[in-house]
Order: sequence, then C-alpha cells, then structure tokens
Amino acid sequence: VAKIFDEYGYPLCLAVPPTRVNAGVNGLSDHALGNTVADVMKYVESKGGEILCHSFPVITAENINDKHLLTDTFINNKKLLTDKGFNVRGIILAGGANYVDGKNPNYGNTLDKWVRANFDYSDLYGNTPEYYYPRNGMNSISQVKGIIDEAINKNQWKILYTHQIKNTNLSDGTRKETMLKTVLQYCKDNNVNVVTYSHIYDTFGSNELREKINALVK
Repeated sequence: VAKIFDEYGYPLCLAVPPTRVNAGVNGLSDHALGNTVADVMKYVESKGGEILCHSFPVITAENINDKHLLTDTFINNKKLLTDKGFNVRGIILAGGANYVDGKNPNYGNTLDKWVRANFDYSDLYGNTPEYYYPRNGMNSISQVKGIIDEAINKNQWKILYTHQIKNTNLSDGTRKETMLKTVLQYCKDNNVNVVTYSHIYDTFGSNELREKINALVK
C-alpha cells in the first residue's frame, strides 16, 4: 500500500496498532522498504505521510470507566510509537460507528476528554447525539467514485478509510488492490488534492481560521 500511494504521488495515513511495530512484514524480506512494520512506517513518513495510533480494544459504554483500558489505549499505546521516534498526533479507534453507545452522554464526554488530552485529532467528530460520525461502507469502485464526485462538486473534503488491502473480491467483482489503484488514478485524473490528517488539522483546525473561511464562503 505504501508503494502504491508513492506511485501516485499521494501521502498515506497509516494507522498502526503499537504492539505491531516490531512485527515482521510478510513478503518484504527482500524488499527495499525493509522487513518490519517500523521500516514501512519510516518509509511512509519519508514520503510525506503520517503515522496514526490504532487501538486494539473497542471502547464501549460498558468499559468506558475502565481507567486501565483508557490509560493503555490513549497513553501507553501512543508512548510505544513515540518512543520509536514517530510523531503521532492522531488516533483511529477500533470498532467503527457505535450509535447506541454514542447516545450515552457519559460515554461521549469521557471518550472526548481522553482523546483531546492525548491527541490533536481522531476519527471522532465531536460529542453529538450520535458520538461517532456515521461511516458509510463502500464495496464498489463506482461507489467510491461517487463519493469523490460529490467532494468535487460540493467543494468538500472527505475522509476515506480502508482496512487491510488484501486480494479479496468485493461485491462488484474487483479486488481491493485494484480498487485502490483505480481510485487513486481517478483522484489524479480529476486533480483531487489528497492530504494527511495533520494537514487538515493545521489548515482548518482553529476556530479563528474556520470563522474566516465561513465569512469568505458567505
């Protein structure tokens, strides 16, 4: 995946479970990227990409008051990455959208505090009635192109996630790697600006800048 993004000249945001940093990478023993996950991470950063923390446990309304779990997820995990020399500003939380838990005020407030205390940003969109911003699953190239078209037509930015690029078939008969290459080429053909989380945060993260942008739009 890192080589594919480099081929198209786009930065990659790679979310890494910290305990996997020293693991070997299948098929990379003779590869220029090196043979551990850390080697791939260094390559991603060298190409303008970004390393994000990725939690293993799913934080739910039932375990939200487990201080050991929260400390391990937000503090210890980050330290495992930063101790290796990686600049980690964001986290992707396991579990995806959890609407039932998201409607629990204690859940949203507690999770928000822990995220904000230890990271600049995450894949959470604030403490709304449904704490997690809905994620829309995409299983075809045409579906992803439609999301990109919407971003272009409405002058928006979109965050696209993918999980484990393997040669498995999707519902439209394509494979994940084929989809990734097709989508990146589609972005290139349409002059779409692909950026990292940190770029979004540093450009649009302050209320002052957001107010200026809103004034210009009006």
